[in-house]
Amino acid sequence: MGKNNLSGHRFLLKTIIFSMMFGLAVVGVGLKFAAVHAQNVSINSPRNCDGNAVVYCGAGSVETLIGKYKAGDGRNSAESIHHIYSYFGISSADILSMNSSSLAVEAGSVTKSGNVYGSSGQLLATHALTGGRENIAGSRAVNSGGTIFYTRPPSVSFTSSPLPAFVVLQNGRFAFAILASCGNPIIATPVVPPKPTPPPKPVPQPTPPPKPVPKPAPSPKPAPSPSVTTSTTEVNTCNGNTANTNSGIASQGGNCSTNTTVVQNKQEVPSPLAQCTSLAAQVSPAGSLSVSATANYLAQNGATLQSAIFDFGDGSVASSSAQPTATHTYAQEGTYTITATLNFLANGQSLGASTCQAAVTVSTAPPTTPTISSVSSTPVVTTPSAPVTPTTTPSTSTSAPTALVNTGPGDVIGLFVASSTIGALAYSWVARRRLS
Repeated sequence: MGKNNLSGHRFLLKTIIFSMMFGLAVVGVGLKFAAVHAQNVSINSPRNCDGNAVVYCGAGSVETLIGKYKAGDGRNSAESIHHIYSYFGISSADILSMNSSSLAVEAGSVTKSGNVYGSSGQLLATHALTGGRENIAGSRAVNSGGTIFYTRPPSVSFTSSPLPAFVVLQNGRFAFAILASCGNPIIATPVVPPKPTPPPKPVPQPTPPPKPVPKPAPSPKPAPSPSVTTSTTEVNTCNGNTANTNSGIASQGGNCSTNTTVVQNKQEVPSPLAQCTSLAAQVSPAGSLSVSATANYLAQNGATLQSAIFDFGDGSVASSSAQPTATHTYAQEGTYTITATLNFLANGQSLGASTCQAAVTVSTAPPTTPTISSVSSTPVVTTPSAPVTPTTTPSTSTSAPTALVNTGPGDVIGLFVASSTIGALAYSWVARRRLS
């Protein structure tokens, strides 16, 4: 009975020790997994607690930035922060993934000239564009989701250079950055790293020719037997039998099978490529203030269009999802610059933004057409003259009237009386001539 109790106590003690060791192993693996899949980059820099900061007083770490993005910064609402970041192509998934292994975050910097550098000082992107809540000379007003802010290059708003920033990389390429001092977003054109130059192949040194070794005299070969066939073909052994794969002759007693090993060459997957190539703007219909804009773009190797944002140059912004077209009606005539910002995705992750611009002139003036001058016509009115009493000597010639006679009722009677009188006088004169 005592031996059984002792054995039971030993078994229980071993079980407890094993359970503790297993628990410690699980905790260690969990801590290692958390260390690999979580990153909380910190930046120690001055804070900008002013009205231009997108995130009031900025953020000193990735965790602080994510917290203010979710709940607001105490002065600006989380919704307004989302609207500004979304305009720059930075989604909620991008911000919330900054503390995971899906995105690489470095403590880099952005210069006033528009260059973005990584933690090791390597150039990652150029031609940066940023934005803030205050209007500074050289900025452009934007209304995104009801939140009004202003975009500009760093040369307009940076008072010092460089400024520390959380630089986010995706697949080794620049995706976006957030300034640590104020939370203002940064987008830029990624710099494609040059392909590494392979090391030169070593030039083989000539091998000295071997010293000739005297060969022994060959021994005479025996004559081959006529019943033996010499072959250098491949022989496979299967089920204890042999098969000559070249001659097609197999020994009796079994079936043979051939195993084929397929070696596949692993191909390199190309990186996604996306870019806005051009912007076409057309007044439609002609002679109106309405414009139709279409952005042409290139998307290859798994890249797709996420959204298109059109800034029509008069403070109006239109956004669409996966449609690179937009229409707008201007309030006044003039020449405007339209800017299209295209955001792309690949494998569910943002590739950043690419922009195109085009100028358009709108006017309501009608097209020029030839005009015909109207010709005014004034009728000529003549007043009939009083009847003329002929002289005793009639005229042998009659002159054509200079104007048509008014043929009203009174004038007809007067014409009749005058004609009768002239006829009577003429007849009397002729009669007197004959009698004389």
